[in-house]
Amino acid sequence: MDRTAVLQEIRMLRFEDVYDRFHRGRLSALEAAEWLGMSERTFRRQRARYEEEGVDGLLDRRLGRASPHRVPVDETARVESGGAKLVHGSGGIVPLRAA
Repeated sequence: MDRTAVLQEIRMLRFEDVYDRFHRGRLSALEAAEWLGMSERTFRRQRARYEEEGVDGLLDRRLGRASPHRVPVDETARVESGGAKLVHGSGGIVPLRAA
């Protein structure tokens, strides 16, 4: 099991424990959110997904998707081969684009 899967499993177990306390009336939604380190609104959203879909509703749906900010493979290869000049930009060190 990789690190991401372990962390997701821990997050799911923590949510189930806190949700159980919330469901039995021992915690308010605000207290449950604080225990989980999230806003009350996020707790309410996750609670709704958990009640509709069960444990699968807690899975992080972003995992496995490529970032929209990912650098294209051809540009990465060009930079690594030395075919691009690097400059300091607002996003850190970035390749200088030809005009």
